[in-house]
Amino acid sequence: MLKKYTVGLTNDEEKALIELVTRGTAKARAIQRAHILLLAGEGKIDTEIAEMVRCHQESVTKVRRRFKERGGGGEPERPAASRREAQAGWRGRGAAGRRRLQRRPRRSEPLDDAAAGRPTGHDRRREHDQRRDRPSGFNKQKIKLWQTRQWCIGEVNAEFLARMEALLEHYARPYDPAEPVVCFDECPVQLLGEAYAALPAEPAKPRRQDYEYVRGGTACLLACVEPLAAWRHVEVSEQRTKRDFARCMNRLVNERYPDAREIHVVLDNLNTHTLGTLYEAFPAAGARAIVRKLRFHYTPVHGSWLNMTEIEFSVLSRDCLTKRIATIDALSAVVDAWQDRRNGEHASITWRFTTDDARDKFHRFYPVVS
Repeated sequence: MLKKYTVGLTNDEEKALIELVTRGTAKARAIQRAHILLLAGEGKIDTEIAEMVRCHQESVTKVRRRFKERGGGGEPERPAASRREAQAGWRGRGAAGRRRLQRRPRRSEPLDDAAAGRPTGHDRRREHDQRRDRPSGFNKQKIKLWQTRQWCIGEVNAEFLARMEALLEHYARPYDPAEPVVCFDECPVQLLGEAYAALPAEPAKPRRQDYEYVRGGTACLLACVEPLAAWRHVEVSEQRTKRDFARCMNRLVNERYPDAREIHVVLDNLNTHTLGTLYEAFPAAGARAIVRKLRFHYTPVHGSWLNMTEIEFSVLSRDCLTKRIATIDALSAVVDAWQDRRNGEHASITWRFTTDDARDKFHRFYPVVS
């Protein structure tokens, strides 16, 4: 093949190329081009150079042409900038051009902030307050529209604050077996079975299950938790009815605390959590005997986070409910084993949110009384 672009290297150019190749600190692309120029300077044709350097013949031709167009020079040409760098450079030139086109006022004609279109002192303070009140990362580049956060506090009013402080005072009381503080709550559970038998675990392979499952209905977990005594009891029920709630209160009074003077029960505002439910489930005399020893304390509306049973349900979900459970009997066996282990370990709940913390956290919601 005829050499359309001949390469003639001077002594200085040849020394520079040899130093670049032998030093080995340059990029591989630059070293390859230096090899091509050295072989071309020795009179090799493109096919021979491509075979020796292990590149395409067209690459050799391009190196020859660029060397010829630049009028010699021992160093290889600078590689083309990346697309991101090129875009950044274009944007910089555009911004610089726009700044140059802007008209600046002469020194002999000073303009105040309002006439120049700049924010005045009051406007600057207002913009500063707006920037301070914005959430972190509030700009077009960092807003993530696909992300959402759940908020568990609704309208905070005087009733919310009163119920919250009442519960926090009970949580701060020392342990008294004559007046225990018990938290009660329910949690629904979906029963799911395997459509196909799962593959057992093997060395270096976890247990594998099919993505299909069989719906088995729902169940409900009824939990009573006494944090200071490190005791909890979880009962599995098919439904969440008034009779189920009355049955749990009856067991709490007659089986768990038969000698207690008064039992303080923390619960939410569900329509079944009333003293009248006991009269619908038991005769009047039996219902009155149970009601006489119970004292209900309701959480604020949208304040279920003040019920410590939610913490136990969170632990139970992480420990046992992440796998598929097909029947109520299987769920009962899993829950019974879990609560026996937790009670045997005397696992307790350390509640750190006090009344002082609440008044500091919700200080802007407390009414100002003149």
